[in-house]
Amino acid sequence: MVFVQRRVVIGAALALASGTAQADDPRDIFGLKKPPKTTDVPDCADQATFGCAQSTDPFTTTSPYALSTWLSADYLERLPVADSTVDQVAHWATGASRDDVGVSFGGATGLENRWTVEGAPVDNVRSGVSELRVPLSFVTGIRVTAGGFSAADRTSLGGTIDATLVKGGDKHEIEARIYGGVSADSPQKPRAAFTYSLYRLRTDDRGSFTGSVVAKGPLGHLAGGKAWYAAGIAPSLSRTSFQWTASRLVDQNDDGTIDGLPFPALEPIEKRTVDATDYSVPYMARVGWDRGVHHVDLTLIGQVDEQARFLTNASAQAAGTERRTILATGIATWHGDWAHTHARVQLSWQRSDRDDHARDGQAANMPQLLTAYVPTMVADDPQVAQGCNDNRYPQINQCPLITGYYASGGAGTLVHSIADRPVTTAEISHQVGNHVLKAGGTFEDALLRTTSTYTGGQLVRSLFDGHVDAAKFYFDTCSEDASGACSYRDSSTTNWRARYAAAYAEDTWSPQPNIRIDGGLRYERMTVEPQLKLNGLAPRTGISWDFLGNGMSRAFASMGRSYAYLPAGLGETITSRDRIVHDVITGQPGGHGRTLEDGSVYIVADGTEPMAQDELLAGIQVGLANAFLMTGWVQGRYLRRGLETTPEGFINPGSKDGDPAIRTSEQGGVEVATSPTARTTVRVGWMYGRTVGNFAGPYDPQTGAGLYDSPYLNNGFSSPADYGRLPTDPGHRFYFEGDRVHTVGPVQLHLGIRMTAASGRPRNVYGDTDVGFISLIARGDRGRTPMTTQANLRLGARWKGFDLTLDLFNIFDRGTATGVDDYYTSASVRPIDGGSYEDLVFLKTVTEQPAPRSARYGLPYAYQAPFSAFLGLRRSF
Repeated sequence: MVFVQRRVVIGAALALASGTAQADDPRDIFGLKKPPKTTDVPDCADQATFGCAQSTDPFTTTSPYALSTWLSADYLERLPVADSTVDQVAHWATGASRDDVGVSFGGATGLENRWTVEGAPVDNVRSGVSELRVPLSFVTGIRVTAGGFSAADRTSLGGTIDATLVKGGDKHEIEARIYGGVSADSPQKPRAAFTYSLYRLRTDDRGSFTGSVVAKGPLGHLAGGKAWYAAGIAPSLSRTSFQWTASRLVDQNDDGTIDGLPFPALEPIEKRTVDATDYSVPYMARVGWDRGVHHVDLTLIGQVDEQARFLTNASAQAAGTERRTILATGIATWHGDWAHTHARVQLSWQRSDRDDHARDGQAANMPQLLTAYVPTMVADDPQVAQGCNDNRYPQINQCPLITGYYASGGAGTLVHSIADRPVTTAEISHQVGNHVLKAGGTFEDALLRTTSTYTGGQLVRSLFDGHVDAAKFYFDTCSEDASGACSYRDSSTTNWRARYAAAYAEDTWSPQPNIRIDGGLRYERMTVEPQLKLNGLAPRTGISWDFLGNGMSRAFASMGRSYAYLPAGLGETITSRDRIVHDVITGQPGGHGRTLEDGSVYIVADGTEPMAQDELLAGIQVGLANAFLMTGWVQGRYLRRGLETTPEGFINPGSKDGDPAIRTSEQGGVEVATSPTARTTVRVGWMYGRTVGNFAGPYDPQTGAGLYDSPYLNNGFSSPADYGRLPTDPGHRFYFEGDRVHTVGPVQLHLGIRMTAASGRPRNVYGDTDVGFISLIARGDRGRTPMTTQANLRLGARWKGFDLTLDLFNIFDRGTATGVDDYYTSASVRPIDGGSYEDLVFLKTVTEQPAPRSARYGLPYAYQAPFSAFLGLRRSF
């Protein structure tokens, strides 16, 4: 779906209230004014023009059979976006949904997309998530493609998101913006029955501030051509309150039983609050030169930021670290546009520098102590130490640490990572008769260097008083004998390298002016040095028929294969890990020992092939005389091979033993948008999808970003229950966007709204058992979390060149749980063959004992963001 500022009816009442009900043409009542006849057929050489279903330019860079959306900045800024960035609105595109880590397309996770700026990759080198936060004030629009890729498209198993930056024109322009926002307190997570935690941590936003200045214009004539510039900076500050509440268990009558069960009675020990200020400074600087057919752009874009992070079960000194990040991407692009030939060469370099620091200066110079109990002496938190060890309730353990450790002393593990990714891309297109031949290639070389240190030189664990497990890094050799030599070192550095190369050729044939048939072949080579080396051929083909002509319509269909883009962070699984030695003192005679973590990784099995996904896409799109643009589409994606750690090593599961890793997604939808020339604009759409299989990909809500080292398939145990609805199963999704502009005297008033309703996430029943992490009933058969609904509103006014806006998010303050705990039991159990949730009451262990149910099962761990309001002021010069 392609659009620029769309306006449509949101109700006759709005038109009547605005005083425009008196009209000879009924379309005036609904804000759909009849355009002049000269504009009934727009120029569709640029596919960003509203009403155009496809570009009439034979050299278009957007596939004519793609499901692609142009989200223009002008359109987005009429809706409630406040100070949003590109990654926060990309899921508004047709065919997109969202998971916990980003935009989701066709059943893929948010880690399986490609993010680019002006065609240059900017996704995270380690994980693939969106890394660069590009403000909307820096862009003219966002091209989001959900499917239907041609051989020239660099993609993965999800979608592609490309931001087009502003550029200078014939006059100097400056645009300044300022936003201030506040949020309601976040919902408090519920307590589980029969459970206790020493600390409860509550996090609440305390306000944010964002400013933005963007300047652009001409630089005059240079070497026979015209030069231009564009520059911007968008600093932001956000204040967050972190509140720890420490409590102990109560036994008032000294009977040895905790009071208040099943919800244990708690007695406060202390409460402490830390207010942290995070900052982020995105920046952009561009210059360009245009001379005839030649166009050169030089761009530097990036950000500098700092974020505070805190542990929950930790003393004040040991709890906090800060991560400071410097991101920079330099892009140099030349393209030449001759009558029958177009060529483009681009060089880019992406650099990311992330460095962790202790918030407390003293915590940077001492080891962190992780204890399975609360020590009797804690120098930086004596109140908790006393409250847990004063023997006030001698018949019970007042502060048991049921899971995890209590951290005190230093800040623990600090990581400094530097990522570099140079990229070279070249492409040429040539028109021969009714054929457009295209060929090109790209090469990426990503290097991730990670240095880990322990504050104070070591990390100390203690299971009981007198037990010490001191962990240090070592290099080269280390004796397993505690009295032997060991080459200790203060830090450990790992280098992970991933390379990607591709070459492609395609031919777009037009047997008639309104028909395009495209066929191409893409060769890809992916390596994660030195073990993993994969090659694959990706054929892609499609057809598009403009049955109305002039780019106003298209019936399209495509099929093609894609391979997963593998990030450098996969090196932690198959290349190298930190080498760690544990010197252990048990407190018993002769109780000195040593164990080694030698940095072992998974071996890549012989015959391993790249993750392959096949796609089928079909749809129809019609633009009607600058008034409407309607889209209907269906899509099927079928992951043929996955990659995962298994007992046989890093391999395509099922290629040697067990079940194959598969994922199938089928979805479709419809969408209608109205003309941007009307006073009222609307875009409304509905999508339904179903994603099933036994392989979620590199991310799962219950286990996090495993990057193909998931606990699901690496235990050697499989059952029919592993197959079912996956977390990226979108279900139903409805969205409505509308805006209305009305002038009252010298003031232009504006109302924008975005409403969504989406099915909840499929729920599961998992067991962390003696044979590994398994599903007890078929995946997704527990139902879904509640449907999520949200309404956002923008109120605006323009007066004498000033724009004042008020953006309200989640105006009904919905607090729906978006994620719940799916861990049902940790007992030694097996799946119920063909079972349902109702059968779990009969679940028994392998020794025929009733299986205990986790008290946390079904409790929410994530909610919708609470109500927030942002006041903004904008001025253009």
